[in-house]
Amino acid sequence: MVRRLWTTGELLVLRGNRELGARAIAEILDRSESSVRRAAHRDGISLRRPRDKRGRLALDEAVCPDCGRRPIQVAAAGLFVASASQARAPSI
Repeated sequence: MVRRLWTTGELLVLRGNRELGARAIAEILDRSESSVRRAAHRDGISLRRPRDKRGRLALDEAVCPDCGRRPIQVAAAGLFVASASQARAPSI
C-alpha cells in the first residue's frame, strides 16, 4: 500500500466538489473513499449534501397550537398523540 500526501490542488478539488460526496470525489482524485473522508474530516470539510435533512427539524410538520411542540408518533403501536402534554394528562 502506497501512501500519498494530499496536495493543495487535491484539497481544492475536495473543497470545491464536496456536495458530490466522498465516492464521486474519490473517483475524480483516484483515491479511496475512506481517504477522502479522512482528509475532509481533518480539514473540516463537510461532505453532506446541501439538502440533507439529518440534524434538522422538518419544517413541514404540524405544531400543536396548545403547547407549540411537534406531534409524537409511536410507530410500533400506530398511536398518534397531538402533543406531549396531552399524552401525560388522560381525559376522563
